[in-house]
Amino acid sequence: MRAARTGKESTGFFRIGEASEVGGLVLGGDYCAEHESGIEELRREFGISSKAPPGIERYRISGLSSRSALVFCDRPDLDQSILCCSHPSNVAQLVGKPGITGGLATRHEGFDLVAANRLVAFLPTWRDKDDRVRVLPVHSKAADREAWKAYNAGIIGAWSERSFMVRALGEDARRDLEAVYNALLGCDIALSATRALTPFGRGGLAIVIASRIQPADLDRLREQDEDQDLLDATFKATGLPARFAERRGTDPLFGPNAKPAYFGIRPTWTREFIERRKADPAARPTEDDLTVWLNPMEQRHHNFGWFSVDALRRWFDGEGPVVKAWVEQQRVGFPDQPAPDGLAPGCG
Repeated sequence: MRAARTGKESTGFFRIGEASEVGGLVLGGDYCAEHESGIEELRREFGISSKAPPGIERYRISGLSSRSALVFCDRPDLDQSILCCSHPSNVAQLVGKPGITGGLATRHEGFDLVAANRLVAFLPTWRDKDDRVRVLPVHSKAADREAWKAYNAGIIGAWSERSFMVRALGEDARRDLEAVYNALLGCDIALSATRALTPFGRGGLAIVIASRIQPADLDRLREQDEDQDLLDATFKATGLPARFAERRGTDPLFGPNAKPAYFGIRPTWTREFIERRKADPAARPTEDDLTVWLNPMEQRHHNFGWFSVDALRRWFDGEGPVVKAWVEQQRVGFPDQPAPDGLAPGCG
């Protein structure tokens, strides 16, 4: 699991409705590999249907497999509580008790502070008065513990493609986290990495109480899903997803049978197509209307950034703006020319 480097600025509870009920929480995301891998494993663990029609049912949980365990742990003496979903062995370390089995309904009074800090990267940190990042050691001074608690008032958390952990500090945050836990027990939770599930449009992992989502947000979610389906179909039609799934690459850095590999890949519409569709909602896209974010493996040899479909096809032939050696050759041969088309700024 990893916490977003943006920390408290991108992580928190949100409230909805006139009664200001807690609507759920968002754990911030960034461009680390743990977040770019998506949450398909987490969706499978919670029994979320990938074949559901556009809308909330595409995100609603139906249970939890025995391969994962979900626990809620409270420490009134620390004014903290933890909600964790992970492999049962990790959860057993967290609560300090062997024999934890998979499933939803597990509540424990207390947790092991050392294990909690070890399981989640970057959780025990805060910024001091000089804006320096400080790490809270296990055996810390009382003043440092109070500074850490004050800086992180509310929640901090981390997640990956198959697990998450949330740590609530303070009475209000502990109460809100328990409400989210109770909704998980009742399968009244929608999980997603999509911005449409949250009213403030943050990226990251959204854990939302489904019954409290407002009608306007449900409509917006359905519209986003329909657009995503069109985007996925357009990208699939390029043939790139199938090529990435096969071992057909000819990248000379990895040999004739290697395939270009990546931590994350994400197509989106070009600005031009977005503007064209505003003028003509019936406009149909082509592959030229796609731009693709790529975070490749072996970044000693490969550039990350936004690329055209054609640039990704050329990657299979060991050339084009993804390949650093190819880019350097172009610059040596044509020193006065700008960076080759398709290369994101700063990736050379």
